[in-house]
Amino acid sequence: AIYDPRSPNSTRQDASAYLERAKRLPDAPQHGFALANDKSHSSAVRHYGLSLLEYSIRYRWEDHTPEQSDQLRFWVIELARNIHEQDPLYLRNKIAQLWVEIAKRIWAAEWMDMDELL
Repeated sequence: AIYDPRSPNSTRQDASAYLERAKRLPDAPQHGFALANDKSHSSAVRHYGLSLLEYSIRYRWEDHTPEQSDQLRFWVIELARNIHEQDPLYLRNKIAQLWVEIAKRIWAAEWMDMDELL
């Protein structure tokens, strides 16, 4: 509805508000990874999945348990491993941004093999 030019403005606004609220749900990162990792989805849907992960990493990192933080890191590594040349540049860039966001938080303290993974 957000990207459909035939959608009324009120519908686009309602859909945007709904998607913004969804970022704050506890299971948003799991859904984000599932959406972003499934190449059968449109690029817009996959990008939204990445934004769910981004919100959780940037704004809720301190709220996560160590296990949840490890899971977020694992998902970002998996997404990076599955990048293809055919993926739109904005998706590839967003995955790189997620990698950097996690590295800023844990690289020197916990993520000692990051250089090898790169």
